[in-house]
Amino acid sequence: MYSNPKTGTSTVEFNAKQSLGESKVIIVNKPNMADFDALSDEQISQLDFVSGHRLTKNRVERLKRLNKAAEVITLFRSPSEQIVSAYNYDINYKYGRKIPFWFWYRFLIPRNPQASHFVRRFQEKWSSSFVLSSRDFNRLIAGYQQFSRVVLTENINDEIPMLYDRVGIELSNGELIRRKATGKDYIKYLSLDEKLKRRLEKDNALDHRLYEHFKRQSNL
Repeated sequence: MYSNPKTGTSTVEFNAKQSLGESKVIIVNKPNMADFDALSDEQISQLDFVSGHRLTKNRVERLKRLNKAAEVITLFRSPSEQIVSAYNYDINYKYGRKIPFWFWYRFLIPRNPQASHFVRRFQEKWSSSFVLSSRDFNRLIAGYQQFSRVVLTENINDEIPMLYDRVGIELSNGELIRRKATGKDYIKYLSLDEKLKRRLEKDNALDHRLYEHFKRQSNL
């Protein structure tokens, strides 16, 4: 599973670890990228669940080569909800002090952050990830074709258990245990209202268009 920040992937990863055990799961993030790449094909074949922010296209292609039946998924969230969630997380854990939202929004994150992260981290195209617009929609959709499923964050309680069942991951009580990235609750400095929602959707038109596309797909 390619993990786009603040989309609910921590919940999916936590439940996989609970079911499969630490030895069968690896989360590919910055500290352990080299360790993952150093694993032999045999070692990777023994893993049942691989996820992370640094699970790049090349790493996914290696996984699919070793297991042609692998389910490769990602999550996508309503852009306004994802941005507000990212702000609350950053103020609590990244910066350690309160920064005004509009300063953070204008200067510390890119527009269309989910599409930007996908291009920068998954496709490893750093320079082009900061200048995305709605003109890039078709190119992004083609990139997302590498996933067997794009699950909306709002649907994880329904869709993830079904995907788990398909690949043999058992939930102890049949339901997901919700889990934040930090493992604990934190202060919410900002809540989403309708005015802010409209502004963020307008500013982040590519993410919003992608979200609406995946939403239509989920209803098929």
